[in-house]
Amino acid sequence: MIELNRLAYCDDEVDMLRLEAGFLFERCLTEGRPDLMLGFIENQVWGDPPRADVLSWVAEDLHLRLLGLRELHFDERERALNAIRSDYGVDISVLAPANALHDYHRVKPEAVLNLIRRQRPLDAHELQLAREKVEKALFQARQLYADIRLTEQLFQCALDWADGLSVVEARQSRRLLWEVPPLSPFQ
Repeated sequence: MIELNRLAYCDDEVDMLRLEAGFLFERCLTEGRPDLMLGFIENQVWGDPPRADVLSWVAEDLHLRLLGLRELHFDERERALNAIRSDYGVDISVLAPANALHDYHRVKPEAVLNLIRRQRPLDAHELQLAREKVEKALFQARQLYADIRLTEQLFQCALDWADGLSVVEARQSRRLLWEVPPLSPFQ
């Protein structure tokens, strides 16, 4: 019974640490800096005992967030392309192909506007509206790309430490196993 209570406490503790990590991750995205999560990861590494289990869960959580951010990035690109196609009758996928999503945030607004103007003349007001739409879409793309890069960095850090600590734990367990003297048949 005591063992089950200890396990329940551990699960609650891990859940609380995962919640804390999630909160810190959100702050990292807001601030655009990894410092808070890196501090959290360091605390798990230098804890006594080190928390490879927590880091594994945090890495999994970060991986899921990374997948979500990548999907959102793709969807935002699609939404921007569809809006320009719908509003101006122009396909700008040549400037932002799906297979180069990692470069979508680097598209220059002027390149998009020039492509639109080649297909369709715009008066000053239409040009200003088009510029605002394009700049807003590219700003969102840059922000998502920055969030993806930050999440990739944190995910890799948590995963590397979790893997490293797991190897250390396995080696220590193995060493302990081999240090136990074999039972003598005369005992």
